Amino acid sequence: MKKEVLTQEQAQLIVDGLLTGYKDYLDIRQKMKKKLKVSAGFAFTKGNYIDDGIANEVTSFARFHEKKQVRVGDILNLFLERGTLLFLS
Repeated sequence: MKKEVLTQEQAQLIVDGLLTGYKDYLDIRQKMKKKLKVSAGFAFTKGNYIDDGIANEVTSFARFHEKKQVRVGDILNLFLERGTLLFLS
C-alpha cells in the first residue's frame, strides 16, 4: 500500500502556487523587457517567483524553510505538519 505524502487538496495548492508564481514572473519579465535595455539576467529570478507562489499557497499545511543551494538550481524546502520534509525542485 502506498503512503500518500500529500492530499489531493494539498497537491492542488502546490500546483496553484507554481502557476501563480510563474505567471507573476512572466508579467514582471515582460515589464522589465520593456523597461530595461539589458534584461537577460532577469531570467535567473524565475525560481524566486515560483518558490514565493508555492510558499504563499501552502501556509495551511506547510511552512517555508530557507532555501539551500545544492546545485545550479535552488530547492524549496517545505516542512509538512506531519514532520515530513518535502523537497520541490
